[in-house]
Amino acid sequence: MIVSKIMNHKSVLTSELIRFLKPKTNQNFIDATVGMGGHALAILSKTAPQGRILGIDWDGLALRRLAHSQPELIKEKRLILYQDNFKNLKEIAEKTGFSKVSGIYFDLGLGSWQIEDAVYGLSYQKDVPLDMRMSGQCFFKVSAREIINQYSEKELTEIFRDYGEVRKPHQIARKIVQGREKKMIGSTLQLVKITGVKNPAVLAKIFQALRIAVNDELENLNKVLPDAVSILEKGGKLAVISYHSGEDRIVKNFLREQQKEGILKILTKKPVVPSEGEVKENPRARSAKMRMAEKI
Repeated sequence: MIVSKIMNHKSVLTSELIRFLKPKTNQNFIDATVGMGGHALAILSKTAPQGRILGIDWDGLALRRLAHSQPELIKEKRLILYQDNFKNLKEIAEKTGFSKVSGIYFDLGLGSWQIEDAVYGLSYQKDVPLDMRMSGQCFFKVSAREIINQYSEKELTEIFRDYGEVRKPHQIARKIVQGREKKMIGSTLQLVKITGVKNPAVLAKIFQALRIAVNDELENLNKVLPDAVSILEKGGKLAVISYHSGEDRIVKNFLREQQKEGILKILTKKPVVPSEGEVKENPRARSAKMRMAEKI
């Protein structure tokens, strides 16, 4: 039995992803951001009896919860879970012997559980240590606390401008630098207080920018896309759901270059976005954009 909902998390653009990937009996897919498995379980329900998914995620807690909820799929080796950064996609596929891949997809957004669970330290509404490393110290050396307390005003301004698209980022950076001169900034609510920002939307952008910087998210995406294409079989599909203009720009430019070189055919002239109904049901989906291509 495949459980479609885990911890009330709702995967974004699931029906649209299925429509473009067109999963068939016994096909293999790679979910590079498997999380709680929303997309993966929907695909596995259409690739029975032997279709498999290699599910990669850097969140070990999410992988353990997913494995616990799907013992039959794990036992049957239809769902193969691997904790690592997706930038190592090619090496992971080789290590697991995962081949004949009909599709690879990425959902670059945060899971609801990651925002709501204080252990991740990603919410500006909870007072937790300022860390934001999605996988702890095993993948990333620099925490949000080190960035906030050690980076120059210029570097902080660039982070908030480029990764958060924050208006007047230099003002936020200056307040942080002035505040840390009096006392080290060690918690999320300390950071909120020092910025003086009251608007939840702006706070969300500040925290998003820090998370992207801590986890090298844009660099990881740049690295993995060529490797994903190399793994795909002819006719295989590549899909990326992004939530940030920087991410979407990377994907758009990559697909265009690959199409010019005759390697990929773009299937989405414009990015696919959630319907009004989906956004109403799941407001966190509102900024999602999906782009897809097929390997020629």
